[in-house]
Amino acid sequence: MNAAPIALLLLTSFVPGQHDGNGIILPASMRTRWGNSYNYYGIGRPNQRFQEVFHGLEVGAARTLYGHGYRNNARRDAGGTQQLEIKLSVSKIPPSLMSATFAWNIGGPQTTVFKGSFTYPAMLPNTDVKHFQILVPWSKPWLWPGRLGENLLLEILNTSAVANEVFYYVDAYRGDSNVSRCYANSGPTSPTGTIDRSFGLVLCFVTSPLPPAGQFETFGAGCPGTKGNPGVVLPTSMQLLMGNSNNYSGVGRANMRYQQVFDRDQVGVGRQFLNHAYRAPWATAPGGVQNLEVRVSLSGKSAATLSTSFAANIDGAQTTVFKGRFDYPAMRPNANPRRFHVQIPWTTPWRWTQPIGKNLLVEIRNSSAASLLYPVDAHAGDAGTARLYSTDGVNATTGAVEHRYGLVFSFGYKGAVDRDPAIGNNGRPITGRSFDVTVGNVPANTAATLFMGFSKTKWGALSLPFDLTKFGAKGCSLLVSVDFVSGVATNASGTGWVRYAVPNDKGLWGLGWHNQWMVLDRGANALDLTFSNGGTVTIGGL
Repeated sequence: MNAAPIALLLLTSFVPGQHDGNGIILPASMRTRWGNSYNYYGIGRPNQRFQEVFHGLEVGAARTLYGHGYRNNARRDAGGTQQLEIKLSVSKIPPSLMSATFAWNIGGPQTTVFKGSFTYPAMLPNTDVKHFQILVPWSKPWLWPGRLGENLLLEILNTSAVANEVFYYVDAYRGDSNVSRCYANSGPTSPTGTIDRSFGLVLCFVTSPLPPAGQFETFGAGCPGTKGNPGVVLPTSMQLLMGNSNNYSGVGRANMRYQQVFDRDQVGVGRQFLNHAYRAPWATAPGGVQNLEVRVSLSGKSAATLSTSFAANIDGAQTTVFKGRFDYPAMRPNANPRRFHVQIPWTTPWRWTQPIGKNLLVEIRNSSAASLLYPVDAHAGDAGTARLYSTDGVNATTGAVEHRYGLVFSFGYKGAVDRDPAIGNNGRPITGRSFDVTVGNVPANTAATLFMGFSKTKWGALSLPFDLTKFGAKGCSLLVSVDFVSGVATNASGTGWVRYAVPNDKGLWGLGWHNQWMVLDRGANALDLTFSNGGTVTIGGL
């Protein structure tokens, strides 16, 4: 890769670029303001047929369309990949009369403008109503005829597996008669669906040819770090500290109904949880079997407002993530806050989407005949958690609330794996914008260095990749040339990032570089260093 133009990234100040919203924003009432809702139908809901119709008078005169975009406001949803087929056509039916029969809404030949995998980028907060940062480029343009009496119909068929659901909520609006939607969650070939009049996603239809997309693609492999990814440790104050208490309620106390709530801000960004775990305190205890049912849900109650009524704390449907006999292993004294040795695997994953005004609620019902004295690490004094418990049986309706107290949990989203540094990105390398190259799955509060290089085959006389085993980093390789370096400290969650500002220069389209992280991880190997996989940046215009 040519280094000279890219080196300017380190020297040139950030110049704001054109808004992605330089097209037709629909419904038109949303061109200067935010919607009053958000939704993921038509976006990340698998096995769905979705139609949205826009009034033709708002689309305007005949013109060629090249893609469409969605916008985010303040959410931080994680990205994900979906299998989509997107079709455009006219509709003779206005939004106010949209039919529940999909075929009746189609007023002419449909054109498939996109078919395949689409990866939604991780959301970053957005304060500009004209910034549609989630752009779907079409494989072919589509001509809107602009004829009187015709409306624009967008159809999206989501053929993704149900297990791959992506909770990715974009801006939407309720209350505009110039838009309506019809959807069916029974499959992409469903003949009929549910009508939702005067409601729809806010879209921008792009009216000029789209530039190449900015891309971040990973390659190679990282090398093992220290064992035991602790997942999301709650309460967050206990990520690097042992608790000041221990308790067996919710763990080994028989004939008990137990709830513990964690405040939304402590749980953090959206992700799919696969298990939960406890850690041993200073105590020693024999193991044993207990009959447990573990349920997870949202709660409208916070740690400060947790109710004495079990039912009042549950918001929406509970998901049973584990039910059956669990064999606790023998407990040995533990002084390492990252070691969660008791892991309960969930039979059903549960998706946390960080909804506004909602918190995470865990309920454990212990139907065992006899208790098991098995005290795990707990903490008193954190305002972000509280618990409710009753020894009157698993169907008790009320119990005793204890604020600022609870067990220390680790919620795993990748399971207990080796800590292999993983490179990633927030945002994309787009001219006139900034994006982050991230590192995750590494120790908290440690040093990390990002290499930036223009080759992944040569660094001076060295051929790449270059094996670092003989230098004490067994299984590690240098994957990129080291032309520039940036140092950061990881946060308490074991993540870090370097931000690049890309100048607003179309001459940079198609250029790029390679990145790799080096992380201080004491005890991982003789060198005390681990290395991530690589990432290739290609600058684009969208």
